[in-house]
Amino acid sequence: MKLNSSRLRIHLARGMLLASLGTLSVHADYQSTVLSQGPAGYWRLNETAPAQAPITNAVNLGSLGTAGTYEGSQGFFRGFPGALANSGTAVHFDGSSQDVLVPYNAALNPSTFSIEGWLYADAAAANCALSCGDFGNPRAGWLIYQTGGTGYELRMYKGGGTAVAANPVGNVGNVVGVYTHVVATFDGTTARIYLNGVLSASDVPNAPYLPGVSGPFTIGERADTGFRWSGKADEVAYYNTALSPSVIAAHY
Repeated sequence: MKLNSSRLRIHLARGMLLASLGTLSVHADYQSTVLSQGPAGYWRLNETAPAQAPITNAVNLGSLGTAGTYEGSQGFFRGFPGALANSGTAVHFDGSSQDVLVPYNAALNPSTFSIEGWLYADAAAANCALSCGDFGNPRAGWLIYQTGGTGYELRMYKGGGTAVAANPVGNVGNVVGVYTHVVATFDGTTARIYLNGVLSASDVPNAPYLPGVSGPFTIGERADTGFRWSGKADEVAYYNTALSPSVIAAHY
């Protein structure tokens, strides 16, 4: 059966829209799925910015309840299509001034942890999408860098200069223009990074990991305001335990 010209235009437009959003994950109730694991921090990043008053707080549904602050240019960088087909919206960072910052809290710097988020890179760049720690010299804490067009890496520090304690680098076919589910865990022995629900890389620290001692938790930049990232972030959660592979697969 042939489509008439109007129906064909509508069909093509819908296809282009879906392609522009990337692959959307469908979850019946993603929020409940995350909260069932007891995150200390859970920033859904689904605030919107009405024209009359910019929203500056990113609500934390985790146990700490510590809100994040939308920093930088308060132009419209909220309310973008999110990673989940049936839930909420995301934020879009411009790579030059915008980030979400959560002040230092010892509960966000335990000796074991998991960090989870849906990340949509604008370009094949090597910048910092998520971090928590101190990144001068010496360095402590962790961060997640985009490694270019094909992956993300976890860097963990040991308080000895700028050298890493562990650095698992995960790769998939493409991370530019699509949402990637990124999870990094550390159980006290092994650091792991999962991409789209699958273990992509692991590493055993070459020295004891040192959690952050004063630096903030950030989304869209490194915690010292460097290496700003351009892209969308959605459903960022932080846990003081290492999520199991089965839980991570269920979140994807």
